[in-house]
Amino acid sequence: MASREFITRKLNQLIDNYENLSQHEQSEAMQFVLKLNNQYFREYCEMIDRMNDICNKLKEQNNELTKDIRFYQSFIKENKLNSRYAFYCKQKGVI
Repeated sequence: MASREFITRKLNQLIDNYENLSQHEQSEAMQFVLKLNNQYFREYCEMIDRMNDICNKLKEQNNELTKDIRFYQSFIKENKLNSRYAFYCKQKGVI
């Protein structure tokens, strides 16, 4: 794909000179803009898909961590380690 600077310059030229272009040149300009828009749209859709994949992976990791936390919380509660755990957390600066 062409550089962003070139594309910006080309679009500005088309905007500035659009009224002075022949009908064929105006048609080509519109095709250029539509193709460019289509290309950027596809890129954005790909980025959205990648972000959705990343989000799903983060959700899975979050769910796994939540399960681990709940497991340890129940372990602490079942073994009556609350006071020891609170003391340990205060010593470590967690709480």
